[in-house]
Amino acid sequence: MIKTWWSKALLLALAAALMSACGASRDEPFNPAEPEEEDPDPVAMEFWFDGAYPFDTLDGEARRVYVVRDLEEYWEWYDTYFIDDNSAVGDPNFETGQIVVVDGGLIDECNDHVALQSGWTAEQTSDDVVTVELIYQFVDAVSCDDNEESLYRPFTFLYVNTRDPVIIRERLN
Repeated sequence: MIKTWWSKALLLALAAALMSACGASRDEPFNPAEPEEEDPDPVAMEFWFDGAYPFDTLDGEARRVYVVRDLEEYWEWYDTYFIDDNSAVGDPNFETGQIVVVDGGLIDECNDHVALQSGWTAEQTSDDVVTVELIYQFVDAVSCDDNEESLYRPFTFLYVNTRDPVIIRERLN
């Protein structure tokens, strides 16, 4: 009985010594479920063109964002926003990129509203997804006369230099 107790104690002590020598105690706990965070890679993004039209040119009042992935669809959107203007800025290269159309919605400048800033970014957030961040600012109302027309619909076309799927993230600055 003493031999069995002695051999169990020796085996337990040997296991404890091996575990402490193999790094069983760590300053920082090991958690394989937490991936290492890497800074996302920036993706080239450029202003294509913008404008503002009277409120009655498009249906709906809400702000909208669209991703245009081919030339035919691009010209449909171009014709939607430039109903009286055919001065195209050129064809975007849809083999290497795509267009993000930001429709600011119906805005009455006599009331407080939000508007797209000239700040936007695009980042490769995973192997096959790009996140485009659109930054808006709060704009105070201007004083208007009763007869003054204050409704308009701003829009911006942005070129994103990637064919990967795009996720749109919007934030108020």
